[in-house]
Amino acid sequence: MKKKYSIGDVSKLFQVAKSTLRYWDAENLIQLERNENNDYRVYTLRELLTILDITLYRKLNMPVKKLKEMYQWDVDAWEDVLCQEIQVVNEKIKSLREIKKNLQSRKDKLQQVEQLQKHSFTESEPDIDKIVFYQIDDSYLFNTYLQNPYNFIIYLSPDMDNSEFIPIYGMSVSAITESSNVIWEREENNKKYMQCLLRVTREEPYNTNLDEIRKNLEKQGYKTGAIIGRFLATAKELVCYDFYKVWVEII
Repeated sequence: MKKKYSIGDVSKLFQVAKSTLRYWDAENLIQLERNENNDYRVYTLRELLTILDITLYRKLNMPVKKLKEMYQWDVDAWEDVLCQEIQVVNEKIKSLREIKKNLQSRKDKLQQVEQLQKHSFTESEPDIDKIVFYQIDDSYLFNTYLQNPYNFIIYLSPDMDNSEFIPIYGMSVSAITESSNVIWEREENNKKYMQCLLRVTREEPYNTNLDEIRKNLEKQGYKTGAIIGRFLATAKELVCYDFYKVWVEII
């Protein structure tokens, strides 16, 4: 006697909703028998194997209309379909790898925020060669930002008063990038920089810890110059902040 399964059994086995199984039945993707005693639909091994195929190809978003035809395909047709699906999967894998890389990068930047909160004001060289004005209509700069938001730069003029906060925003580019809109460029004069964390209130961009940074360094006997920084992350403490890893020029 053939083993027969109820819709509840199959739903649990394949982790597929009963409504989905009924829909596949209505679309004639599966051919079900009836229980002789109660006229309920029952599933045999043949239907289970068919459902195994359906669940695989539905995960690949193969339309139901195409699934209805699959058992009419010859070997060559099957090979063509599978080659196409493998290509789609490879493209998805590539895309997911890029997404994972982006997510890992953002996680790393959050860890940098935590490190700078614990260990502020350490001597460090900026990891920036050149800063150019950020222009949203510049496709190269826009793609540079999309690839890594860490390339988004904040620049604070050395003559900016502590009572004002009027930053210039730019993008970090390589030293060999040619541009007529250079904000800052690394000089070979062994300047000293102190690294720390700049907090910019997201709702009130003029509310920052810039004054605190400068006063702290002045207490240590330093005179400060320009400040350059990389965007790290946006997160909430008491309020929502944009966090920047900044290098304060010591003059």
